[in-house]
Amino acid sequence: MILTGATLHAQSRWEAGVGVGGVGYLNKQDLLSKEFHAGISGHVRKYLNDFIALCYNFQVGRLCGRDSHYPDRRSRNLMFESRFMENALLVEWDFYNINPVFYRQRYGFQSIFSPYFFTGIALIYNNPEPTFKDTQTPYTWIQEGIDIDQNARYPHSHIAFPIGAGIKYDLSPEWTLGLEITFRIATTDYLDGISYSGNPKRNDAYQMANLHLTRRLGLSAMKIRRKW
Repeated sequence: MILTGATLHAQSRWEAGVGVGGVGYLNKQDLLSKEFHAGISGHVRKYLNDFIALCYNFQVGRLCGRDSHYPDRRSRNLMFESRFMENALLVEWDFYNINPVFYRQRYGFQSIFSPYFFTGIALIYNNPEPTFKDTQTPYTWIQEGIDIDQNARYPHSHIAFPIGAGIKYDLSPEWTLGLEITFRIATTDYLDGISYSGNPKRNDAYQMANLHLTRRLGLSAMKIRRKW
C-alpha cells in the first residue's frame, strides 16, 4: 500500500498537454506584434515541489514581418517569412500551491484559477526568406546594408530567452486549461534575415500567445472526491 501510494504521488507530479495559439514577430519596439500566425505546441511538465516545475515545450509555426505596417519604413519596404521549430526548457513558478494530491485529497476537488510565471532557454530553428526587391529607399546606407544582408551567411539555429506568464483553470482533477503569453528575446539579429539594412545593434524578438490543454498523469486511479 505504501509503495502504491508513493507511485501514484510520483505519477501525479507529471503533466503532458498540447496547445494552439498565435506567434508574432516583434519589430522596432513593439509590445504587441503587428502580425500573428497560427502555431501548435506540445509540452511535458515535471513538478519539483508544490510551486516549482520544469517544462519542456515544443512549438512549430510561422513568423512574418513587413515594413508596410510602419509609415516611417514604407520606402524601405522589406519583408520576410519563415517557418520555425522551437525547443524550450522552462522553469515555472505557480502563485498558488498546485499540488493536486494535497489540496484535492484533503479538501475535495474544486476548480481554481492559478496564475504562473516562467523563464528559461529556447533553441529556435528557422530559415528566413527576406524580400529586398521591392525597396524604394532613397538612403544609401540602407541600400548598402541590403547588399550586405543579401550576401550574408548566418546559422539557422539560434538561442532565445523566454519570459512570460499565464493562468491555469481546473476543468477536473485530471485536466487543466491554460492561457499564457510570452516574449522570446533572440541572441541574433538575423532571425528575419535582415540586419545591416536595419539596426544591427538590436537583436530580434518574437512573442507567443497559447491556449493549453493539460492532463495530470496518474490521478485517475486515485478517485479524488469532488467538493460540492
